[in-house]
Formats: sequence, structure tokens, C-alpha cells
Amino acid sequence: MMARMPARPLPDRPPAAGVRPRVLVAAAAVAVSALAVFAFRYQSPELIDLEVYRSAARRVLDGVPLYPPGSRYADGQPFPFTYPPFAALLLTPLAWFDPGSAAVLWRLVTFAALVLLVHDGFAPLFRPLSRAGRAGAVALTALAALLLAPVFWTFALGQVGLVLSAACLIGLRRGEAGYRDGAVLIGLASAIKLTPAVFVLLLVAARRWRAAALAALTVAAAFAITAVLLPRDTRAWSAVFLDPDRVGPVDSPINLAWAGLAARTFDPSPGATALWLGLALATIAVAVVRGGRLLRAGQVTASATVVG
Repeated sequence: MMARMPARPLPDRPPAAGVRPRVLVAAAAVAVSALAVFAFRYQSPELIDLEVYRSAARRVLDGVPLYPPGSRYADGQPFPFTYPPFAALLLTPLAWFDPGSAAVLWRLVTFAALVLLVHDGFAPLFRPLSRAGRAGAVALTALAALLLAPVFWTFALGQVGLVLSAACLIGLRRGEAGYRDGAVLIGLASAIKLTPAVFVLLLVAARRWRAAALAALTVAAAFAITAVLLPRDTRAWSAVFLDPDRVGPVDSPINLAWAGLAARTFDPSPGATALWLGLALATIAVAVVRGGRLLRAGQVTASATVVG
């Protein structure tokens, strides 16, 4: 009988296409090092939003009104807190840190949210890579995203937008997998800042009736808890949250909403108000209807992108 040749051991996985994983891992190490320098050494000239959050946290702990009478946007003055009082409750841990430590912690949390968004959005592109290659590609892409103006200013000002975006995306993903906590997460994001509530409308458009109801109930529960713990602030916020001038001039060039465009283009009038309000409602309607169709088709990332 002929002796059998020993079989050549097969590789665990085929080699990754494109850039070699070792190169990506090395690049990822550089990216992480750069991020560490960015997080611990970079001193932004203005962390306006983060300071607003920290001030609100201190006000809650000190029992000082969150929305004192007459608090409005004014040049040279600290910005007023405009979010629902539930957000101030969740932000109270920020009062325990000094400004530098709070800035580092906030940026690291924000970067973690950015990594999650990049990982989800670029998943089809990175799928052919090995596990190490995907990790490196995600880290590099997230680092490159810091150069984009919206992302840069989120970090520079200490804003919460990326964290809320990641929360809504995770909520959609969890809901798609059949978990109810996804709707709860969307509800919590909506209770922190009202704009994520558009994702509740997305659930309605996608005919996810139970998820939409659970998200709405979560918002109601968050507001009810806040009304018990901070009754004075809850009443005050309900009287000021519809006043856009409280947070700055509507016609400011940084206001990219339809209302800002109308205010810069037309004189104040009922017709101008009807115009921007109609455009806003039409935009929301198109977004949630189209996003709902995508969500029903299982295209979570595309749906979140359209609504976002």
C-alpha cells in the first residue's frame, strides 16, 4: 500500500483582501495613540455645551432652579439650559468632576459613540477583512471622521448629538432583533432631548406599534419621574421650551432649520411662519415614511440615516 502524504494544515481563514491586517493593526495603534493625545492634551477654547450640562448638574444637586426667570441667550453670558429636566437628572454625575476630567470623560464617551456609528455604517465595506483588520479599519475611519465639521464641533463644543444618535441606532438594532429594550432606549434618548422623538415616529411609520407605544410610554415615565423629583423645574420647562429666542436669535446663520432660513429671508409674518412650518412638517413626513419603508425591509442603517 502506498503511504499517505501528511495533509497540509489548512489556514484558519482565507487571507484578507485588500490592506493587510498587520498594516491596519499598526495604523489602529497610531490612531488610538493620537486619540489619547486628543482626549488628554487637547484644550478646546470653548466647551460651551458641556459647561451648560455641568452647570445644570450642579443646579440639580444644589437645589437651584434649572430655568430661572429671565434666563435667556445673551452675548457674554453663560448659555441657558434648554433640555428637559430629565436630562439634568441623568447628567448629575458630571458635577462630581473638575472641568478637565469631565472634558476627557465626555470626549471618550463621545468617541465610543462615534466608533459604534462607524462600525455599523461601514460594516458591509469592512466585512471582507479579518477581525483585526476590521478593528483597525473602524478605528482609522473614526479618527478620520474627527476631521468632518459636524463631528469636530460635537467634540469641540462638548455636544451630546453623537451619543444620542448611537443610542437611537442601537435601539433600532435591538428592536430588529426582537428585544423590547430597544424601544426603551429610543424613549430615553427622546426624554433627554426632544429631537430623537422623530425615531418614535419612525417606529409608527414602520408599523412597529408595540415598539412605538413602549418608546412613548418610556418618555412619559421619564417625565413623570422628573415631575416628582423636580416639580418646580418641570413646571418651568413646560413654560419655556416653546420659546426659540431663549436659546439665541432664530435668524442666526448657524440655525440650519427651515425656521432659520425663513427668518433670514422674510420679514416676520404669519405667511413666513406658515411656510417654514409647512416645509418642516413635509420634511419630517417624507423622512419617516421613507425611513419606515426601509425599516420594514430590514435596512436599519439606511432607515436611521434617512431619519437622522
